[in-house]
Amino acid sequence: MTAKIEAKNLVKIYGENTDKALELFNQGLSRSEIIQETGLTVGVAGVNFEIAEGEIFVIIGLSGSGKSTLLRCINGLLMPTSGSLLVDGKAVEKLNEEQLRKLRGEEISMVFQHFALLPNRTITDNVAFGLELRGVPY
Repeated sequence: MTAKIEAKNLVKIYGENTDKALELFNQGLSRSEIIQETGLTVGVAGVNFEIAEGEIFVIIGLSGSGKSTLLRCINGLLMPTSGSLLVDGKAVEKLNEEQLRKLRGEEISMVFQHFALLPNRTITDNVAFGLELRGVPY
């Protein structure tokens, strides 16, 4: 079965001039050693996975472990430092702004940790609000 979403050795390092930090990561240094050496933070460290269409896939981890960073890479809000991320066989990091907007609007959604519900709507109506905006019946 073809993967709907696929990550291959996905790495996201925060900061500028990430080459040195990436080199240290590839040499096997820990996150704390990399931040001590470069001042840069490894947000996602060599993640690999495949998600089939319709599959339920759960990302679990402690606060600060990179869950939100990973999701932001998947939907193109952040670009990975290295590795590849494919959605429907297309490399997210190679999409232009229009293609990224389409990806976010039609393919991938994200509910932020500190979100706001519309108080006059039910939970179902809040969740389906994005579909409603696009004219998709639910």
